[in-house]
Amino acid sequence: MAQEKARKRGFFKSFVDVRRWVFYDEIINNAKIIVNLGKSVLLLDKKPTTTETFAEAVERFQLSENDLVLKEKHFFQFTLSYLIIGFLLLCYATYLLLFVDALMVGSAVIIMALLMFVYAYREHFWFMQIRKRKLGCSFKEWVRFVTKREQV
Repeated sequence: MAQEKARKRGFFKSFVDVRRWVFYDEIINNAKIIVNLGKSVLLLDKKPTTTETFAEAVERFQLSENDLVLKEKHFFQFTLSYLIIGFLLLCYATYLLLFVDALMVGSAVIIMALLMFVYAYREHFWFMQIRKRKLGCSFKEWVRFVTKREQV
C-alpha cells in the first residue's frame, strides 16, 4: 500500500513539478552568471593588464609615423560616422515613438542608436590614445581629453 502511494505521488509529482515548469535551476544559474559578469566589469580597482608602452607597441607592430597619422585619421572618421548614424537612428526612434506609436520598433532603434554611440566612444578612445601616444588610458583621461581640460 505504501509503495502504491509512493508510485502515485511520483506520477502526480511529475505533472505538478512547478520548479521544472519555471526553469528555476536555469534562472538561478543565469543570475549567478550575470552577477559574476557584472562584478568583473564594474570592479574599478583592477590594475591594467598591459605594461607595454606606446613606443613598444609601435615597434612590435612595425608602424611608421605615417601609419600612425593614417590610423588616427581613420579612427576619427569612424567616430564621426558612428555619431552621425547614432543621431539619425535616435531621430528615427523619436519619430516612431511619437508619431507612429511603434513602441517595440522604436525601442529596438534606440538600442541600435546606443550601440552606435558606444562604437563612437571606442573609436574616439583609440584616437585619443594615438594622439596622446599613451596606452592604458582611463575613462577620466578620455573625458579630460574631450572637454579640452588636458593638453596633448
